[in-house]
Amino acid sequence: MPPERNILFLLDGTDMKAEAIKYVAGLAQRVEAGVIVLVLIRVEFDGEEGCDSDEDYLVEFYLRGKAALGKCLALLREMGIDAGGAVRVGEPGSEAMKFLAEDHALHSVVWGGNRSLFAGMRFKPGEHWIAILKDKLGCPLVAP
Repeated sequence: MPPERNILFLLDGTDMKAEAIKYVAGLAQRVEAGVIVLVLIRVEFDGEEGCDSDEDYLVEFYLRGKAALGKCLALLREMGIDAGGAVRVGEPGSEAMKFLAEDHALHSVVWGGNRSLFAGMRFKPGEHWIAILKDKLGCPLVAP
């Protein structure tokens, strides 16, 4: 039987930080929650309408995301965590909001991406999609 509540583990791309996986697993064990891994793959198009390569382009990125998701799920399950997940390709903020619009009972959200975004090294505060999304989650957002 699936857990009543889950921790959403957000990955921006295919880069998985070992400390983030350990953190989300530890949190899930402490609060008796499952983990939903959401791999968000940013895709930008060259602007040409009807480009035949667009579908192949999307499939390539989706398959990379599926491989990363599979690795992450295997690691979590090895740690005894009930885990499932999805891959979304497109603009990460938009794809995350669409995912959240589905009915998920979330305990918290763990950001598995680069913490330097929060320090403002690459983006001004509020410009990155995770900074914009954090106020719309309805649950705590943590970055290990």
